Amino acid sequence: MATSGKVDDSSPTRAARLRCPALAGSVLDLRKLLTERFPHAPAAAATQLVTGLAFLDEAIGGGLPKGAITELISPEVSAGSALLIHAL
Repeated sequence: MATSGKVDDSSPTRAARLRCPALAGSVLDLRKLLTERFPHAPAAAATQLVTGLAFLDEAIGGGLPKGAITELISPEVSAGSALLIHAL
């Protein structure tokens, strides 16, 4: 779809409008009704869980994101487990 606000000529809605104007009006009414009943709430800003290790927090953008799944991968002989325990 075009982002300039113009209707894309190849869209299914345009094709339906050309074939059956009454149906196209119903589709637009339905979209309007759905938008009114189920408005899109703005996404909450993700907060960060600070690990306490300044170099790591800086490398990953401020900390581990709260409310998200984060996978920690490290070689066997590194301190990956200790980091996880420290972050919890």
